[in-house]
Amino acid sequence: MSNLLSAASLALAALAVLFGLWSADLRQVGSLPKKTHIADRDPALRKLKSAQRSKAVPLAAGCALTALTLAQPAVSVLVRAIQHVAKRGFDAFADYDASQALFVVVWVLILGLSMSTIRICWMLHGRIKDFRTST
Repeated sequence: MSNLLSAASLALAALAVLFGLWSADLRQVGSLPKKTHIADRDPALRKLKSAQRSKAVPLAAGCALTALTLAQPAVSVLVRAIQHVAKRGFDAFADYDASQALFVVVWVLILGLSMSTIRICWMLHGRIKDFRTST
């Protein structure tokens, strides 16, 4: 379990660094003003598409794939813990394994990062769609 915890923590650190580096840029691009005339929107639309393709989608995909990869062992740990507590009650905490608990915490953080990056992708998609409409 410690190797899996190390790998999951390293993946979380890498994804969090990318999120930290890119999130401000993505939010800034997402808040570009919409020009009145469609023809005047082309530069901003190109920026939105570029940010979506080069940063938002790869980051969201990396987060989601990492979360999915770690889902089976994380859910197994949670199920075993619930069964153990149900069987032994409070005595189950005598067998507490911090590395398994931390692995689940790391997985939950990756899930949260995935949701946040997917929300940013969705926001950029909405802005691109909005920029393409005439009003």
